[in-house]
Amino acid sequence: MASPVAHSLAGAILFFAVRRDDSGSHRELLWIVLAANLADLDFIPGILVGEPGLFHRAFSHSIPAALLFAMIVYTVCWWGRHRQPVRMTMLLSAAYASQLLLDWLSFDPGPVVGIPLFLPFSQEHFMADPTVFLNIERTGLFSWSVILHNFKAVLLEVLILGPPAALLWLWQKRAGRR
Repeated sequence: MASPVAHSLAGAILFFAVRRDDSGSHRELLWIVLAANLADLDFIPGILVGEPGLFHRAFSHSIPAALLFAMIVYTVCWWGRHRQPVRMTMLLSAAYASQLLLDWLSFDPGPVVGIPLFLPFSQEHFMADPTVFLNIERTGLFSWSVILHNFKAVLLEVLILGPPAALLWLWQKRAGRR
């Protein structure tokens, strides 16, 4: 599965691709990056019971979860009288869905390979063939081989997602000066 670095860069790409002006942009960027990483908060219940991966890559990594997230975002935006509830729902939902896309594109050594895109309607897991990103190793975190592997994985993510994020940021900066 992709790292938080990849998910955050995907959120930044989305933000810079659709940003209209500078008003409130830092807060919007923060919300989009949070939404792009949200599915991985399924580690927290596992950490609380002493087994971090117990709930990881379950319902939160599915299309029904992304749709549920969109409904919740729209309801909160509507209830909070957000100026543009549909736009905000679309942005945050696209950021959430980017998590699924990046994890689908990431190598997963198992034991269950891939992500359950249609859970709870199907137990089948999906992974791209070929994959684009390396997995992030979570066992033996302090061994040199794992540190090196995870460094390579994050470096690959930055090399792939960093240039589009930087180019879109520069494009927005240039457009803002006009």
